[in-house]
Amino acid sequence: MSHEIRTPMNGILGMPQPMARTELNERQRDYTIKAETATKALLGIINDILDFSKVEAGKLELDYSEFDLPELLRQLSVIVSANRRDKPVEILFDLDPCVPCAGRRCTAFTPGAAQFDGQRRQIHRAR
Repeated sequence: MSHEIRTPMNGILGMPQPMARTELNERQRDYTIKAETATKALLGIINDILDFSKVEAGKLELDYSEFDLPELLRQLSVIVSANRRDKPVEILFDLDPCVPCAGRRCTAFTPGAAQFDGQRRQIHRAR
């Protein structure tokens, strides 16, 4: 099942990249970057779902890999901000370098992150 889901997603993920190499105005370039970021996030969610099914089947093999936490948080803020076109919001992460975090699990910050009480800025701190 994983191949049937991942192959089309990887095809969609590949579309914004060549588009970004063409002449685009600033708004089009911004949409292209947001589309690529959101697609990567969706592929991450799909991978999480597939991993969960492997856990249930007792077939999950852990993959320990390094990741760039500041870049991950930047991508999350782009996705959340893109979802709030009607009320732009600035998402800021103040993360102590000594705080451990598990890759895609940082997305726990985002489900309700853009639903706020009218402020234009949110700051998430981990110390």
